[in-house]
Amino acid sequence: MYGGMNDRNINSVAYLMDTNVWSTFAGTKAEYAMGGPTIELFCASYKQTHPDKYIDYNVISIYGYAVKLSTSSEYDDDLAIWIEDDFNHIYIESERDVWLASPSSRSGNRLLITNLEGYIGTQEYHNNRGCSLRPVVCLKSDVRLKKTSDGVYAIQ
Repeated sequence: MYGGMNDRNINSVAYLMDTNVWSTFAGTKAEYAMGGPTIELFCASYKQTHPDKYIDYNVISIYGYAVKLSTSSEYDDDLAIWIEDDFNHIYIESERDVWLASPSSRSGNRLLITNLEGYIGTQEYHNNRGCSLRPVVCLKSDVRLKKTSDGVYAIQ
């Protein structure tokens, strides 16, 4: 049990969001780091690049979140939304499923996941079948980025 909690979804999410656990990713130029984006952060980011057809989320059960496209009327545990190159890999770089730091509405032992093909769904936290992590680092407000010659942004 993480932090004395019994709920497996919340236990897993708490670990992913524990900034002390992920502090080695933060370094000196960041406020904090955590094990992965929450569904709120993921959806807010996606909406900035896709304002006409974005992802919405809602708590629809005692267990957690479900998702839908803004053009749809129903929330679901699974959503396939884009093709691989639609977002130029800014959300998912890994060929594997990536954990989101948010519980799934499906059951008490599932977290939300996403992948390169544009799928958002659920996975049992203890049966990860190749899921990976994509830590989120919140840079300090005075840190600046510079685009390099190969198109990658580097911290100045």
